[in-house]
Amino acid sequence: MPIVRHAALNPVRVRAVKAPANYRHSSYPALVREAPVPEMLSAKDIYSAIGSRDPIASLRQYVEQDEVEGSPLDHRAHQILLGGDDFIDRMQKLLKKTSATKPAPKIAGRRKSLKMIFRGAQKLSRTERNERIRSAHIDYGYTLAEIGAQLDLHYTTVSKVINASAKRA
Repeated sequence: MPIVRHAALNPVRVRAVKAPANYRHSSYPALVREAPVPEMLSAKDIYSAIGSRDPIASLRQYVEQDEVEGSPLDHRAHQILLGGDDFIDRMQKLLKKTSATKPAPKIAGRRKSLKMIFRGAQKLSRTERNERIRSAHIDYGYTLAEIGAQLDLHYTTVSKVINASAKRA
């Protein structure tokens, strides 16, 4: 339950809201019946873990108590899985079977400079420029900020160009 409390209180910690039930992007308002429970939220599992006759009131009391507990993440570093030993073992086996765990290919040899990639960019059509932006990022590994600096564009604009080209592909 500490992770539920931690997640519910994060918006309060960063001063996005004054009370955890006021943060609409959290599952906490649904868990305390101040918002509809989305289908993807298994509230029954949380309520059964509380083990109380009135799990909603118990959850609210636990989350909103004045006692300051440390975060369950305080002593974690470089860890993507949180849970018991059985859960971690199960997930590690699943992750080892996925193609996402294969190392990314390294860019072979020297990469073209941004100056070369964008040579004559002012004469290019928007479509041609956007294709070179995509290539600089995907094929040559330049960051959004590096490409933006070369073209005098904000990195979010570069990101939108790359995302749009990915959707078309």
